[in-house]
Amino acid sequence: MTSEIISIAPGRTCLFGDHQDYLGLPIIACAINRHIKLTAIENGLQVLNINKPDINEQRTIPIPAKTDHVKKGDHILSTLKVLKRYGCIPNKGYDITILGNLPINAGISSSSALVVSWVKFLLEAFGANNSITPEYVSQMAFEAEVLEHGAPRGKMDQYNIGLGNVLYLETGEDFSYELIHTPIEGLIIGESGIPKKTVGVLNHLKENAFKAISKVKEKDRSFNIKTAKKEDLDHYLT
Repeated sequence: MTSEIISIAPGRTCLFGDHQDYLGLPIIACAINRHIKLTAIENGLQVLNINKPDINEQRTIPIPAKTDHVKKGDHILSTLKVLKRYGCIPNKGYDITILGNLPINAGISSSSALVVSWVKFLLEAFGANNSITPEYVSQMAFEAEVLEHGAPRGKMDQYNIGLGNVLYLETGEDFSYELIHTPIEGLIIGESGIPKKTVGVLNHLKENAFKAISKVKEKDRSFNIKTAKKEDLDHYLT
C-alpha cells in the first residue's frame, strides 16, 4: 500500500443513442480529455477528510463510515455502502483533494467521473474480494450511482468513463461492449453555461419514453422498441 494515491477519471460525451441506455438500447459514447483528479494522502487518523476546492466544499467521514441511511444523491456514502458488500472496507484515514476541469451540470458526466475516481481510489487503498478490473470499477460505480439511488439512468456513463476510449455498448439483457481504440480528432464540445438539471430531465424523458412505448403496445402488442424501424413510424402513430 502506498501513502499517496492518485485516481483520475475522464468525462464523456454521447455520440449515438443519447437517452437510450435506460431503454436497453445500444449507444456509442466517447471519453474526453477533461478529467476529475482525486489525490489521497494517508493522514494517520481514522477519518476521510474530503476537500473539493472547485466548489468550496469540505467533508469529514469517520471510519468506520455510517452507511445505514444514505441521503439520495450522496454518491460518496453510497459508494462506501456498495463497496462494503464486496469486501472493500476503509481501515485507515486519508486527506483527499478532488479537483477537475469538467464543467458541472453540463451533460458530460462530471458526477459519474467523480464516482469512478472515488471507486478507483477506494479499491486501490483498501482492496476487495474480487479482481479489480476496469469492468469491475465501472460496475461498482453504476451500482453506487444508479442502483443505490434508483436513478433514471443506464450504464453508459460509468462504463464509458471506467473503460475509456470510444465505446459501443449493448445495454439490454444481453449486456456487452466493444472498445474502439481510435481517437476522434478535433471533437469540440460547447458549454452553454446553463446548468442542466440532470435527474429531473432524465426522470421526465424516461417517464415519457416508457409512456409512449406503453401507448403503442396498447394498439400493437407485437411492438418491440429494439426491433422497431423508422419506416414503420406512421403505422405506430395511427
